[in-house]
This record gives sequence, C-alpha cells and structure tokens, in this order.
Amino acid sequence: MSGALKARFNPRLCAARKEVYTGTARPGEFPRLQGLLAGEGGGFSYRVECLDQGKRVRVQAKGSLELACELTLETFSQPLEVDALLEVVESEAEAALLPEEAEPVVTDNQHLVLRDLIEDELLLALPISPRKPGVEPRVYHTDAAASGEQAPQDDDRPNAFAVLEQLKKPRRE
Repeated sequence: MSGALKARFNPRLCAARKEVYTGTARPGEFPRLQGLLAGEGGGFSYRVECLDQGKRVRVQAKGSLELACELTLETFSQPLEVDALLEVVESEAEAALLPEEAEPVVTDNQHLVLRDLIEDELLLALPISPRKPGVEPRVYHTDAAASGEQAPQDDDRPNAFAVLEQLKKPRRE
C-alpha cells in the first residue's frame, strides 16, 4: 500500500493481508519532532510492514532532517536511517515480560498509529548532541595534573586561589 500516512491499522489484519505501508513524509507531518528541528527542509521515505501474524512490526525510514549544530548554531542536514523491529504487545505488563533486547510497542485497542510509529523511531534516531559534519568540540582539561599537561595560563589575570588567600589574611593597619 502506497500513499499518505494512514492514521490507524490493526497489525494482525495488516499481516494477514500482507500489506506494506510505504511513502514519503516531510518533517512538518510530525508534531513531536517540530521543537527539535532548525528548519522545514528535509524529508524521508518510510516502509512499515507487519510480520509474524501481526506480532512484530518492522519500521524503516531513510532521509534527512534540518538540525542546529550545538557548537556553531548553524543549520545543517542530518541524515537519518531507521530499521527497527518492534514486538507488538497489548499492555505495559506484557511488555515487561519480553526479553531485555526486545523493543515493545503497545497497541491502542489492537491498533497502531502509523505516524506515531515512524515519529517514535525518528526521535530515537536523532543525535543527543547534533553536530555539523566536520565540527570538532574543543577539549578542556579540568585537571591539568591528571592529564599530564600544563593548564594554559593567562598572565594578565591573577590566580583565583591566590586572590582568595589574600582575602583570608587579616589586614594590618
């Protein structure tokens, strides 16, 4: 099945009918993604397929989103690729019984929302700290002795500990 995002589907019926949901989407179609984006550009293709009589759902997406680099604040295109195999369960209690490595998805009255499935996986695929390609963070050593390097000295500024030492000494007049 190709076309726009379908609102809801039953994974068991989807598997029995061998339906596959495919299409393309723009970032603006996902409300929870909006606050994390730096622009409206980007887009991706998706594919959702129900497997094992509806007990599993495979969610795939590939494309890019516009993010802001955390270091330079410049907008850049972040490529994303998602390939997740989700275990369909009917309650949180049932999800707790799955092996630790399994990724559960809880149905709402035996239905799943296609847009939510794709959006969840995109959110999980986003980097925690977006960085424009080629931008390297500056390294600061908080303990120069532990790193074996000397801390950079700024000769124009007095040592903070020396200033504190002077404040502790009683004044003689």
